[in-house]
Amino acid sequence: CNRWFKNKSGYTQHTNAVHPVLSAAPLHTPELSQFNRSPLPIFNGDFDPVQSDGAGEEDLSGIPRSAQSPAPAEFFGAGDRLYRNYHPSLTGRPCDPEGNFLLPGALPLPLSEKSTDDWTPYRDHLEFELADYIFTKNQTPAAQIDHLLDLWAASLIRASADSSQVLFTDHHDVYRTIDNTPLGDVKWQSFSVKYTGDIPDEGPTPWMTESCDVWFRDPHQVVRNMLANPDYAAEVDLRPYREFATETDECQWQDFMSGDWAWTSSDSSPTVSFIALIILQNLKPRMTKPEVVRFGDGHYRRVIYGLGPYIADYEEQVLLACIVRSWCANMGLLPQLVPFTNDYPRADIHELIAPDLLHQIIKGPSKITWSPGLKNTLIAAAPAFSGLRRFPQGHNFKQWTGDDSKALMKVYLPALEGYVPTDIIRTFRALLKFCYLVRRNIITETSLKEIDDAVARFHQYREIFKDSDVVSTFSLPRQHSIKHYNTLIRLFGAPNGLCSSITESKYIKAVKEPWRRSSHYKALGQMLVTNQCLDKLTASRQDFYAHGMLNGTCLTSVLATLNTQAPREHDDTGQHEPPVSSPPGEDENEDIDIIDDPTSVLAHVELAKTPPDLVRWFLFEQSNPDDIRDPTEVPLLEFPHYRGRISVFNSASSTFHAPSDLSGIGGMKREHIRACPLWRNECARNDCVFVITDSNTHRMQGMDVARIMAFFSLRQHGRRIPCAVVCWFNRVGNTPDPDTGMWMVKPAFSAQNAPHFAIIHIDTIFRAAHLLPVFGTIPLSPSIKFHQVLDIFKLFYVNKFADHHAFEIAS
Repeated sequence: CNRWFKNKSGYTQHTNAVHPVLSAAPLHTPELSQFNRSPLPIFNGDFDPVQSDGAGEEDLSGIPRSAQSPAPAEFFGAGDRLYRNYHPSLTGRPCDPEGNFLLPGALPLPLSEKSTDDWTPYRDHLEFELADYIFTKNQTPAAQIDHLLDLWAASLIRASADSSQVLFTDHHDVYRTIDNTPLGDVKWQSFSVKYTGDIPDEGPTPWMTESCDVWFRDPHQVVRNMLANPDYAAEVDLRPYREFATETDECQWQDFMSGDWAWTSSDSSPTVSFIALIILQNLKPRMTKPEVVRFGDGHYRRVIYGLGPYIADYEEQVLLACIVRSWCANMGLLPQLVPFTNDYPRADIHELIAPDLLHQIIKGPSKITWSPGLKNTLIAAAPAFSGLRRFPQGHNFKQWTGDDSKALMKVYLPALEGYVPTDIIRTFRALLKFCYLVRRNIITETSLKEIDDAVARFHQYREIFKDSDVVSTFSLPRQHSIKHYNTLIRLFGAPNGLCSSITESKYIKAVKEPWRRSSHYKALGQMLVTNQCLDKLTASRQDFYAHGMLNGTCLTSVLATLNTQAPREHDDTGQHEPPVSSPPGEDENEDIDIIDDPTSVLAHVELAKTPPDLVRWFLFEQSNPDDIRDPTEVPLLEFPHYRGRISVFNSASSTFHAPSDLSGIGGMKREHIRACPLWRNECARNDCVFVITDSNTHRMQGMDVARIMAFFSLRQHGRRIPCAVVCWFNRVGNTPDPDTGMWMVKPAFSAQNAPHFAIIHIDTIFRAAHLLPVFGTIPLSPSIKFHQVLDIFKLFYVNKFADHHAFEIAS
């Protein structure tokens, strides 16, 4: 709609008459139900006031500022397929250091007057790189640093050089130089706390009499450093927005600033350029009065701070929300307790509790479906797949982690079938579908309907657990939380894997590794110093990079200083490295690369024994793409002859867009597809793939599944043709299995009842596919190994739960 209004009456009348919006089904949390309606798009248009009845002509108090002066629509991204309505008040407009807004297009001030040869506190590029390597990358102990520097000095003496040219004298010199770094220098402070409450009659517990030290850094300075970091310059959304599909006007949610909470919070904020949505207690004075802060792009902007969404596991949610254990954290409050957000502006802890996929979903509802009597051999028999963890011993764990749960969920469904009632299979399928839907990087209104449908099916089929006397009630707060995901996605955007596991993973870098580097006696202070030095080195690298001082390597910079031309690198064009076997037990993620560049085929080149008839058939199809005859109907004399060299490859790499999986900049991911006779010095590995057979049809309807027997390339008419020998599978039925939701395939056979082999162009391969056997109820012998199941079984599921990208294409 392109009509704008200047008063509340006209706005309300037009909305009710022309754009009635039906609310979604009410949630259990009345306070959040207001966000269950999708925002209406706002288009460009002339001002068109509507005549009112005269009452309240200038009364705008009931209309948010974003509705009083709606922002025009702006196309976003390639192809004008999306458009955004940006918040009209929170603009991200740059200003000068005094807070005066700049004219549009004004350039930022230079980052600093620093010269490109100022490496303070280091003498040069080499000294910085050595300090960073010793302290950050290699984490060299002090004694080994001294030993290394002694060897360096000895080598200089033997070369008749001045031993004083050693960059550092000892480890104390290294530490002192790093500590003198002026960047990233936010000092640690501490205070002590002690329990002062009532002592029980039976006597105090130890913690009641102990004094604890609390260490912290000034959060105000920390957040200013974060905003000024050049690495974040292109990664920060400065303005809340609402995003719509151009063709359908369907609203969609992605990043945090696309959520309704950021938009409505900006309605109640003073006129500023940017809201830093973080949880920092001593910034309270700056939560109502803006300050001017420099950003990573060099511009200054007005900033006001606020409390943002809080991600925590359920135990912490109970404390934050001041509720009784087993209550929902999004509602309720014990009257005698006051949450910490009470005295902060624009903050309600019951609204700020954000989704936590790890503890609420992965380690919450999913545990109810684990079957302790399930045959571990079925889980151990899952074929290898890029990035998929294997369980050689089944699901026998002394301690389950979140990673264990996530990996098991990908292969558990076929192993359950036949051992538990069908409704349990459907319960688990609904839960898996929910998990994968909420992990999408972009969630549309259609996706929200699918999420609600998955939740409804989960609640419907889970009754089997009560009917089977497995549980007597479903009073599980973690499981209950899935009801709120529709609302929370509208509020905060798509979670896309954001959960407490991300912060927990930092525990290794921030706690475990610094502790190992300490003396283990009163280690806390030593650990904090280690972290502070790491911060200084990181800040120095960012600063040097921003000033263009880290171009090239240390060798090239030294040669440039000496005005000596660097030796030309040897041209390896056309050369091939021999294949390197992976050591047994290496992580499966070796098959996955996080990449930002195009893909290539990697393998050893050698002569191959490829069936000549298949090659001739393939060349005939390449030369006659419009010939609809089956190869068996074509006379052999019409087939082209090929007597050239064939180069065989042990693997190929597929690059595709998978932003919901572990991926690189722009969401690109590369995986390796194996077709090698000996993998990890144990067995042959021949992966399965999705092959595009109908480019006009999407997803599984336009693809078939095949098993790669060999990768090779040949040359014809001076052109290199990359190919693959495949063994085809046929789809079973035209729809997925109704219980598991997965497509089923079986090996294809030719007219002579032989496996259907063919040669295909490598460009028709989309990506790797993971097949899981339909095990049935016959016990599987422990002697059958995972690399044998594709040859033994005759019916398979196409595992759409192998990763999030597979879920999208195989659903």
